[in-house]
Amino acid sequence: MRKQVLTVFMAGVLTASMSMTALAGWEQEETNWKYNDNGVYAANGWYWIDGNNDGVAESYYFDNTGILARDTTVEGYTVNADGAWTVNGTIQTKIVAMNNSGEAANTGNYDSQYPLAGMLDQLGLNFAHQNEMDSDLLYWSNFYQNWTYGYDQGYANRLQKAKESNNLSYYYSINDYDEMLAIAKLAGRTDVVIRSADEAKAEALANNIRDFFRAFPNWKTASDYEKACHIARWIEQADYDENYGGAYNCLVNKKCACSGYWAAANLLAHCVGLEAIMANDVVNHAYPVFNINGVWLGYDAASSGRENNFYIYDVYHDGFGDEYNYFMERGYVVPTSLRDKFDSSLIKSVAVYGTVQDALKLQ
Repeated sequence: MRKQVLTVFMAGVLTASMSMTALAGWEQEETNWKYNDNGVYAANGWYWIDGNNDGVAESYYFDNTGILARDTTVEGYTVNADGAWTVNGTIQTKIVAMNNSGEAANTGNYDSQYPLAGMLDQLGLNFAHQNEMDSDLLYWSNFYQNWTYGYDQGYANRLQKAKESNNLSYYYSINDYDEMLAIAKLAGRTDVVIRSADEAKAEALANNIRDFFRAFPNWKTASDYEKACHIARWIEQADYDENYGGAYNCLVNKKCACSGYWAAANLLAHCVGLEAIMANDVVNHAYPVFNINGVWLGYDAASSGRENNFYIYDVYHDGFGDEYNYFMERGYVVPTSLRDKFDSSLIKSVAVYGTVQDALKLQ
């Protein structure tokens, strides 16, 4: 299993326009380029640089000698002839704040310590007080709904909310105390109290997700496909170990069973606003299925040979359950081909359980 991580660092205040000719900050050595930020050269990692002070930065990779990578692939990510990170030929950008002089500041347009600040309602992740526990819980979690309204009614509430919002994230909610507290930390909600959460584990989860966001700076404007790819690459850093479950083991301990991959994917998907459900087409095996441009595609990090693609998922495979009715009501058709739904360069033919089908490549 590959372990690819895009590590992002912020460059300092920049005072140059970005072209490869004459740039204050950029220095040419024969055919190579370096970036000098007030006497410190960018090196050994990814840096966001706003070369023309327009508040939009591009991402560049510099090796351990400070040489800019150009027209190549680094850690699975493509950079163009100018060294800018691209996805399918599109330069990836990050909005950064402007200071009073009109220069780009290195703080970005939000605090990276609290990337979910002000976004919990939008993401369906806000907290409510649960008197029975003298604790705060995510409003659409199983815990809050079931304990407040009773199991049957709480279950029905979540499903009804999913139907009304056309978003199954309300049905596949966050139900782990440590994950809930991590979300509160990411939103800067110091007022949230979750009695049953482990503070140390929640902080470790929050720090890992902060790193995930730093490695995915354009997450707020990214496509479903880009979100799914980053989630898949992030969780696949964990080695398979059938003795460990849960998002914490996947993201922090870097070892987990299939249920850990699913839990981590579900947590990250909630944080970026991507729909995800759990596949259950194989006995005793779970993996995440993402809604990518209206098509439900599965990603199986625990199965060797399958972790590099998204697979068409048959949501009607067993004919039972609320998901079946949910998709039937919406007239969802499981596609037999992806050719008219995605760029052809992203599609490949693969064998799944003995049947050849289209799959979407993982970038």
